Amino acid sequence: AAHRGAALLADVCDLRAHACLVLARLAPLLASSALGGGGCGGSGSGGGGLAVWQSLVGCGKRGFEESLRLGQVAGPELGGPWLAALGNTLLKVLEHDPNLGASQACAGGEHGGGGESAGGLLRLLATKGPSPDSRAHALRCLALLAGRWCAAAAGVAAADPAAAAAAGSGSLVLLESSPAERSACGSLALEATRALLLGLEDANPECAVATLDAIMDTFGPDGAHLHALYSSAGCHPKIAEGCQGLKLKLRKGASEREAMGREAAASAKEVILNAQRFLKYKQQAF
Repeated sequence: AAHRGAALLADVCDLRAHACLVLARLAPLLASSALGGGGCGGSGSGGGGLAVWQSLVGCGKRGFEESLRLGQVAGPELGGPWLAALGNTLLKVLEHDPNLGASQACAGGEHGGGGESAGGLLRLLATKGPSPDSRAHALRCLALLAGRWCAAAAGVAAADPAAAAAAGSGSLVLLESSPAERSACGSLALEATRALLLGLEDANPECAVATLDAIMDTFGPDGAHLHALYSSAGCHPKIAEGCQGLKLKLRKGASEREAMGREAAASAKEVILNAQRFLKYKQQAF
């Protein structure tokens, strides 16, 4: 009976991983207006990318708690692959729908995929994910959301795809939001950034490097609102510490370099070098 139960649990995790894989491939369509897409800042805020996002967050939270319980019996490898697939799908949906996280509709806790729920799930995955991939995907999601919530707190957000095409890539639009909504988004941005910085301490060097890269992507653009978040979260000293720790690992840890492979180790060194330039730029610019 125990063997049949374990086999059934493995099948369920397999099914979840395949479902996430399908949704990840559909992410570009789910975010399009043709499927009622539009995220929090668009007119179709009840469907498309947002609807899938809410479902994934709700199911992911329940499934993650279940995987933690099962991992104590069956081992962490049972939940690792499907949680990595979940994190990858959340990341794809975020990447293809620039409005997700852009307003209080996504930040509100009343929705299954609200900011508090999403942030909570991603923080759990980033710190307790059973595989490096599950943690790395969650950390990249946190980086994207931190930037969007920060912009929403300042009253701006990335334009929806149609507006971006008309006004130019990377354009900003004003959000209609109350002071309370902006404050809530600001709190979410700070929590996400603090959780993101913890990724620099991940025992897996590739996770730490992915975190470093994601931080630079988020805080690379100039902007008073981004700099305020960067300062209040204490990013500058944490990045410096993270760079130093990674350099020591790669310099002295032959086992880490072998586990990463030559190409990944070379890429890590490049990211560290870019981060050191990034720190110099931030120090001079602000």
